[in-house]
This record gives sequence, structure tokens and C-alpha cells, in this order.
Amino acid sequence: MNFYVLIASHSKVEGANITGSQIAKTRLRNGEWPLYKNTRYRHLIKSGDKVVIYVSRGNESSAFHFIGSGAVKDVQECEKGLFIEPFGKRSPVSAILLEDCEVFTTPIKIRGLLNYLSFIPKNVTNWGYALQGGCRIISADDFELIVSRSENRF
Repeated sequence: MNFYVLIASHSKVEGANITGSQIAKTRLRNGEWPLYKNTRYRHLIKSGDKVVIYVSRGNESSAFHFIGSGAVKDVQECEKGLFIEPFGKRSPVSAILLEDCEVFTTPIKIRGLLNYLSFIPKNVTNWGYALQGGCRIISADDFELIVSRSENRF
């Protein structure tokens, strides 16, 4: 089993600004997460893997936060035009089908975790580079640290 961070950022659709948080929550509710041609690690993701959802830049209160989690049920290749991604102009090449999706009651600020996450460089002034490319593989310990901060857990 592998663990990943899936990254959502803001987008503009038909002239309207859509926040990364809105995009991520919609994807979690629908249980589908698109993967594009250049998404890192897309060929490694498989059924049984676990994901946490991170919202990157933007001027919203949930930017730079982890906002949810889920489990990979399946990964399906997309024939051109069959999977419609409502938040972008590109067509995904595959889609993660998610289950056991959870939106955290309170988003988890990454800044409070920077010194504890092993995938963040020791030079924390450049930590944003670690969360580029749409997807990041992480350790089981990093995954557990992030989701353990969720108020949804008992």
C-alpha cells in the first residue's frame, strides 16, 4: 500500500474563479479525482492506496491546508472525452475512483507540520516545491501524522 498527497489549486471556469477547496470537496463528494498526462506518480497509484487532499495557493482561508482523505477503490483509464473534468480545460488520462472519503471538519494547516513531514525539505523556506505536480508520494508515518490532526478522528 502506498500513500499520496493529491493537490488541488484554484481554477477559472467560464470566467468564474473556483477555489481549490471547492474543487477538492467536489471531487471528494463525487469520489473521482482526475489524473493528467504529466501528473507525477500516476502510474503507481492502485487500489488500496490511501490519499490526503491538499489545497495549494489561492486567497482562500483553506489554502495551504490538508482538507480531506480517502482510499483508492480503482484507477480507470479515460478515453478522450469520456471523463469530463468540470474544473479545467485539459482532459484527464485516468481517474482515481475514491471510497471512504472524508472532508475534515477543520482544515489542517501545513505550516504547523512543516518540521515533522519527511517529504518537506529541511530548508523549509522552499517547502512549496514538495507539493507541485498534482500528486506526491508520502510515507505511512506522514499520512498518519496528517490525518491524526483531523478533528473527525476519534
